[in-house]
Amino acid sequence: MLLLSAILFYTKEIDISGMCRRMKCKARRRYKKGVLTGTTTAVPKLLNAAVRRPRMAIAHFMATRHLIRSIILQSLYEWDFYKQKEELTTVIERNLTEFGAGIDEPEFAWKLINGIISHMTEIDDIIRRAAPQWPIDQIPVIDRNVLRIGLYELLFADHDEIPEKVAINEAIELAKNFGGPNSGKFINGVLGTVFKEMHPVQESASTPEQDPAAE
Repeated sequence: MLLLSAILFYTKEIDISGMCRRMKCKARRRYKKGVLTGTTTAVPKLLNAAVRRPRMAIAHFMATRHLIRSIILQSLYEWDFYKQKEELTTVIERNLTEFGAGIDEPEFAWKLINGIISHMTEIDDIIRRAAPQWPIDQIPVIDRNVLRIGLYELLFADHDEIPEKVAINEAIELAKNFGGPNSGKFINGVLGTVFKEMHPVQESASTPEQDPAAE
């Protein structure tokens, strides 16, 4: 119940207006840079109109998906904590009904959870390899299930829909908000290890840290 309360509190506190302001400022900076270098034919009125129209839709989209991930984390936590005594799909259905009524993308929730269930064995094996010093049953329940969400989105999701860096940033955000003091660093370390294995030529680049405008 404490986790559910934290989820509801956090989703109410998402700074949608702040995200929109940052998006608009970035667009204006790109416009000004284009004017100075002679690479744009846009005009300010068109720019403002283009930013105004999608900005609330984008912010709403990001907030909705973050809420869905939070509900899925709660459901995985509940299922795992009580030793899988109840079917995971039953737990998800109950929590979506209670805490996600009216969400715009219920299909995203089911796509995500069904993907995690389908790949659970593979994901847990990857956790064991990426964090060999931590037996999987000794990883805190929250951290273990944040990794399941993050690794599914990083390895098995459609990256046109969920870019890899968004998957990492979202998992770090979940860990920081619902895990312990070191959860964010732990999740970042494990996902960073997997990311580097996926892109060995990028090993010198740092693993992306939390993006304020993450999906």
